[in-house]
Amino acid sequence: MRQDSDSVILTYELTASADPTAWTITFPNRPPVAMRPMADGDSIIISAGPYESALRKGVQVSTNGVLRLVNGELVGTTTAHYSVKTADSVATFRTVATKKM
Repeated sequence: MRQDSDSVILTYELTASADPTAWTITFPNRPPVAMRPMADGDSIIISAGPYESALRKGVQVSTNGVLRLVNGELVGTTTAHYSVKTADSVATFRTVATKKM
């Protein structure tokens, strides 16, 4: 979600395991992208990329974020750094993750 909206603009599946090298994010109809998690106190710091953006066709993006467990969901922010030379090269999003049943 964008910072100022509750509308979901992108979904993906996050696969987490005890082995941090096995974490991935998978966007619909795309191959998995390796993710690098790191625990820091009550937070999970995540980063991925560069990979082709799911929001900007043909543009490479690297993402990083911080997630915390709140009421059974992982919530936090994700910052996207796009490989473009314009003023919109960075975007920040709200992230909410629910456990897949």
